[in-house]
Amino acid sequence: MKYLSIWLLFFISPSVNGQNVQNLDTKYGFKQFKFGMYLSQLKNIIKNETTTDKNPNVTEYLYKGNDLNYLYNVKVEEICLTFYKKKLYMISIRFGSSVKEYLDSEFNLVQYSLEKVFGDQTFKPTNESGQIVNGFIWKGKKVTLEHFKLDFSKGYNDKFNHLLGYVDLYENNMQKQRLNDEF
Repeated sequence: MKYLSIWLLFFISPSVNGQNVQNLDTKYGFKQFKFGMYLSQLKNIIKNETTTDKNPNVTEYLYKGNDLNYLYNVKVEEICLTFYKKKLYMISIRFGSSVKEYLDSEFNLVQYSLEKVFGDQTFKPTNESGQIVNGFIWKGKKVTLEHFKLDFSKGYNDKFNHLLGYVDLYENNMQKQRLNDEF
């Protein structure tokens, strides 16, 4: 009986506690936002007039509901929903602002929580621009998640904070279609 208990503990524990990147594909979005949803299916959103995306098939909206103010006890600055050909394909959860830094402790808390849900990251990004303070990428078959802390202070000499962060989720096939459209 003692050996059976050890055997069960050895083989069952990883499947109960050890999460993996397949959870990204299972969730297929974030909270009430599921990839492929149409704009008409969503509430509490307004068009982002300051977006820099010039692709006519891409529109960006800001979520203005008051139910998603925190992710893992870290204050969410805003949630952006990006649509490609009128279908939701990207969700961006942003941290920090021009007056409030995305702290290392906040990054670490979000990162720890994401690793508990999705396992170890599948890619570590390069930092050719020098703006990445820290970052991790999980790539599933259907969905990719990126968690970054960035420093945009290079070249700026002002009093504003430039340490921001985000968690981006995007649907891989729609992202590929969008990029193909622009080539």
